[in-house]
Amino acid sequence: MKIKYISAICMFFCFGVIFAQIEYEKGYFINNSGEKVSCLIRNVDWKESPNSFNYKLSENDKVKRANVTDVVEFRVLDGAKYIATDVNIDRSSNIIKNLDNHKQPNFNNERLFLKVVVEGSANLYSYNQNNTRRYFISKGNTAIKQLVYKKYSTQYNQIKVNNHYRQQILNDLRCETIKPSLINKLDYNTKSLKKVFNNYNHCINSAFVIAESEVRKIDFNLWLRPALTYNTFSVANSITPKYNFDFPNAAGIRFGTELEFVLPYNKSKWSVFIEPTYQTYASEREVEIYKEFIENEKYDASVNYSSIELPIGVRYSMFLNSKSRVFIDLAFSHDFHTSSEIILDRIDDLDMSSNQNFIAGIGYALNRKLQLELRYSFSRNILNEYTFWSTDYKAINLVFGYNIF
Repeated sequence: MKIKYISAICMFFCFGVIFAQIEYEKGYFINNSGEKVSCLIRNVDWKESPNSFNYKLSENDKVKRANVTDVVEFRVLDGAKYIATDVNIDRSSNIIKNLDNHKQPNFNNERLFLKVVVEGSANLYSYNQNNTRRYFISKGNTAIKQLVYKKYSTQYNQIKVNNHYRQQILNDLRCETIKPSLINKLDYNTKSLKKVFNNYNHCINSAFVIAESEVRKIDFNLWLRPALTYNTFSVANSITPKYNFDFPNAAGIRFGTELEFVLPYNKSKWSVFIEPTYQTYASEREVEIYKEFIENEKYDASVNYSSIELPIGVRYSMFLNSKSRVFIDLAFSHDFHTSSEIILDRIDDLDMSSNQNFIAGIGYALNRKLQLELRYSFSRNILNEYTFWSTDYKAINLVFGYNIF
């Protein structure tokens, strides 16, 4: 089967897996009637505040969707809790070019899912969507209100900041451990606000337990990745098309190691990798050139190509269960050739040069120890320093991975 058809099938399967893969975890929601419903919730580890979520009442149940108007609370077990509430929110932009010239917030009442950051005598909530990050406060049965932070521009194009949230905290969180000198330097971010709210709750109630935050760090894996390769190689001359020809397709072996950095976001589904790889391709053939009225001319052509590839790319993993996952790769690769050339008998000897191309792949990993990946290397011209000569080098690799650590 030609390499382009193999790659098309690979990409079709890749997209099919992406859309088919869904991850549901145990959780619950409370509907508007106050009923708590245990269910399986599609956990996407929301980086932005959701407007809805998908759930199933059982593994075999149909997928349903709950909107912010349908529930008052939901949570994936061992994950963040979200409450649905009507609040006044100021969506003024903090991007310099989009600032308005009003110091006071422009509130609109909306029903939103707010993430519960701290829960106690004083509650801290956050909302993050479309470059809008806002924090909210409530105490006891009081209404939830926004902690005001707003950048604005003066008539002289000076950038000013309304830091009213500091005064709000001084007014609402009165306790001996909440010092004005500290609040006056308080930043408008999760880490700083969370610390103040935890201090207040512990000050009010010494039995208050500060929840331990999971410290997310970049994890890394070192893989050995040998591969079986299937290569195609063609040569073209834009001035003399009769010199265009294909070398025979060839199978081979390549050797590589990969350093993968697993990012601490989105349930560790994203990672970046760098994979130095040594590969070779050698082939030869007899080329026959048509000559009108005389015997066709024949000459020998050979290629000897060896290089070190250096792909740098991103990987997205889709966990099937706790032990296995499917993943897709996309990488930009730079090729460093080593003593490579194309010999065209009685015509020319062509020296190869380094060049770049893209790589895409889909694979399966088991127990964080083993990998199997089908990878496609897009076209690469390794005669790019010549004006009229060019190559079209492609490869499909069946990669085997073993995690050293």
